[in-house]
Amino acid sequence: MSHPESRTPPPVTGIADVDAALDSLVLSEDVNDHHKKYAAALDALQSALNTPPADLRR
Repeated sequence: MSHPESRTPPPVTGIADVDAALDSLVLSEDVNDHHKKYAAALDALQSALNTPPADLRR
C-alpha cells in the first residue's frame, strides 16, 4: 500500500543552519532509520547553536 508523501513544513527560525537542519529531517515509514536521521539533525542543530553568527565574531 502506497501513501502519498505529505509533510508539514518545519518551523522557520531565521537562522540558516538551524532551518537547514530542521528541513533535512524527513522521516519515512521505515522507523528503523529514524534514529539515524534524528541524530544527524541533532548534530547539525548543535553545531549551528554552538557557533556564533559571523557578524558577532569581530
